Amino acid sequence: MLYKLISLYTPEYLKKKKLIDLFNLTAEAFNVDPPSFRGLKFKEVLNRYAIFTHELAQDYLRSGRSIAEIKERLYRNALKWGLKLRRMLYIRSVPAALYTLKGLYRMLEIDFNYSSQGEFEIKRCYFQQYYSASTCQLISSLDEGLAAGLGGGGSMNFSRRLTDGHSCCHGIIKLGENQ
Repeated sequence: MLYKLISLYTPEYLKKKKLIDLFNLTAEAFNVDPPSFRGLKFKEVLNRYAIFTHELAQDYLRSGRSIAEIKERLYRNALKWGLKLRRMLYIRSVPAALYTLKGLYRMLEIDFNYSSQGEFEIKRCYFQQYYSASTCQLISSLDEGLAAGLGGGGSMNFSRRLTDGHSCCHGIIKLGENQ
């Protein structure tokens, strides 16, 4: 039930704390220090996160280093965070995991919807104004890890993205240990 309360209403300070958690795990994956957030409001931190991740991804892509390696680190860090949230919020079912994921996306100004057939759609995403297609493809490893962590296993795969010029992101999400 705790996940329902958090999904319905998340106080500003808690949204900022969770976003800073995401910021930190992203910075750790790229092996850089996150900037200071002192005195910033949630929306300012969200804006910084979008710029920060885009710049990190673009620098990494230009560096010629292994894309698979950074995607794995992003995925693994987000998976750990998702598992931590799963325990903290007492998530015990796939519907609860999806409900929580939707709430986290709403917090990040991402319009995430899913169907009982395992499809998802994102019609509006805060990050689309900041991300190139290559940045989105790289950073979405965080989405995949978070979903698997919240769901206790599983996968999230994008087939279309807003940053590729489509009218929405679309894909398949299968959560739970048996998926």
